[in-house]
Amino acid sequence: MLANILATNVYALLVIFVRLGGAMMMFPGLNSALVAVRIRLLLAVSIAFLLLPSLAGRLPPMPPDPMSMSLLIASEATIGLFLGIVMQVLVLPIDMAGNSISYALGLTNMFTNDISRGNWWPDS
Repeated sequence: MLANILATNVYALLVIFVRLGGAMMMFPGLNSALVAVRIRLLLAVSIAFLLLPSLAGRLPPMPPDPMSMSLLIASEATIGLFLGIVMQVLVLPIDMAGNSISYALGLTNMFTNDISRGNWWPDS
């Protein structure tokens, strides 16, 4: 009885973490090299723990064999990556508008490196 409950909770946490981790891997701002991998991992695990009680009843049932479990995990990771890429696409126009406004107002220099985009070294 207790082993069945534990397996169900671990399964639910794994499914939530895989989708959330895939999305956080691609989120704008968090996918930068300036954010440590441990910080992203800790953030994804803590949010998965927080979402576990509310989402555990809505998840699909645990697959009976390892092949279908791996297929489910791969599909959840793909969905998470897709959501992260969609967030990047939605935030990119806002970033471009902010950069063009700051260029027009003279608040930034066009020839400096943008650290948030990963351009650490000047072109040579």
